[in-house]
Amino acid sequence: MTAPLLETHDLVKDYVIGGEVLHAVNGVSLSIKRGEFVAIMGASGSGKSTFMNMIGCLDVPTSGTLLLDGIDTKTLDSDALAEIRNRKIGFVFQQFNLLARTSALDNVAVPLIYAGLGYTERRERAQAKLEAMGLGNRLQNTPAKLSGGQQQRVAIARALVTDPLMLLAD
Repeated sequence: MTAPLLETHDLVKDYVIGGEVLHAVNGVSLSIKRGEFVAIMGASGSGKSTFMNMIGCLDVPTSGTLLLDGIDTKTLDSDALAEIRNRKIGFVFQQFNLLARTSALDNVAVPLIYAGLGYTERRERAQAKLEAMGLGNRLQNTPAKLSGGQQQRVAIARALVTDPLMLLAD
């Protein structure tokens, strides 16, 4: 039996605001296997984005355990967490977070720079993802020259270009 891709045990994230403790995530435990599709649903302000940021290694839990691909993320320094984010996790953010003065092709290629790929391979892989998203004719467009739906597809292509183990979409 293979280990789950993601496991959390009693995951907690608290914020102190004005001297009061806000429990953004309170004791979440779950297990997600490779290939599973999971939706976290709840009202606005219920902690979904905070939870996603923790399982995506963008934020650290106040307490509890987070195992990603069998690795306890508590044991990792910031460089190791950055490497995990780049190699194992793809993110599609609510606001897309595209670089405004950068072409769709170069926006998608950014994670491949951090992965250490050369210029030619970065461009080929980024172009292939954009073509798969139906944006082969928009490679050189900046986000301002793309519709909202096209910007979203660029963000999805960027999230998938490293072939991550896990895709997180907020």
